[in-house]
Amino acid sequence: MNDHRFPKRARRMRLSLLGACACMVPGLLASSSPVFAGPLPVHPAKVDPTCAGNGCDGTDPYATLCAGQPFDHEQVLRSAPITFDGQQFGVVQRWYSPLCQITWARTVAFRSPLLLEATLILPAERFSIAAWDRGEVSSPQAFAPVALARASGEMVRNGRLASGCASLVPARCAP
Repeated sequence: MNDHRFPKRARRMRLSLLGACACMVPGLLASSSPVFAGPLPVHPAKVDPTCAGNGCDGTDPYATLCAGQPFDHEQVLRSAPITFDGQQFGVVQRWYSPLCQITWARTVAFRSPLLLEATLILPAERFSIAAWDRGEVSSPQAFAPVALARASGEMVRNGRLASGCASLVPARCAP
């Protein structure tokens, strides 16, 4: 701050006020009770999954701790719309967990359908789950090289069957 703009008296008054405040702050701090007196928050410990690779085939990704862990980096590899006659009813997703090296399909409805299905399709196997009156459903998981699997989602709503396919290789979704 440029002191040459203020008269000497105003400078002295400002310095006096600053000095008085500085003297009061240590007293206030010493007499106040600490705001955060409780113990520090505990972060959840890393929990090992109950399976990995082929040992996970046909199991629930969340029950085996392959998904949903704060330290894991599961991700949607591909997402595709579930449509019928140009109208989108939901989305199908292909998920992957690097922790267990597994993949699974997830189907999400925008509005509650009558029937919802998620299927993970591999060259030699398929893992599927269906549910009534739910907004989303996840298939069982399986070990699969990234490009080989595809996720298929179907739903029945208002008497219409809507479907979608999510794959890293678009030709795998061709009818």
